Amino acid sequence: MKSISKIDRRVKYTKAALRKSLFELMQEKSITSITVTELCKQADINRNTFYSHYRSPDELLSSIEGEFTRAFIHKVEQSLDHPRYNDLMYRLCAYLEQNRDTCRALVSLENNQEDVFARIHHYFRPRIVKKWAAESVLDYSKVDSFYVFIAGGSGALIKEWVETDFQQSPEEISSMIENIMITLHKHMLYN
Repeated sequence: MKSISKIDRRVKYTKAALRKSLFELMQEKSITSITVTELCKQADINRNTFYSHYRSPDELLSSIEGEFTRAFIHKVEQSLDHPRYNDLMYRLCAYLEQNRDTCRALVSLENNQEDVFARIHHYFRPRIVKKWAAESVLDYSKVDSFYVFIAGGSGALIKEWVETDFQQSPEEISSMIENIMITLHKHMLYN
């Protein structure tokens, strides 16, 4: 039992060191320019150890993005049916702030191959549009367009917040998004 725990700690340490080193290198260059050799040197691990977990720096980044996306989706799932947007938005913004390094790496324009927030919005699109359409006087296609607009706008605000190093608090940014969403929601769906 002790040996399994010791191995788990080593694996966690190794993955954390690789993650930290990848983020440091991504501040200097794009993911496509980072080699396994320099990543291992930065993390102070050998190449065999790296290859026992990942095939490339890109696969390491994909793994980090996958973990982040799953955790983010889980946070949304926990709050989706709550009637107030701010509760959901605040939890999401607090989560993003707690994971600053990951967010910076994933929204970096130079390094972001696919928009992580766009994938998350796409994942929830059918469910949210269906819910809003049931509450709206507008037809489904207009509600769908409304969702695309809201999702894109809130994603852009969050990206800007991350890119400006989280200058506002999670409360401030979530409140701003909530106010915009509520105003647009009232005007677009019910008038």
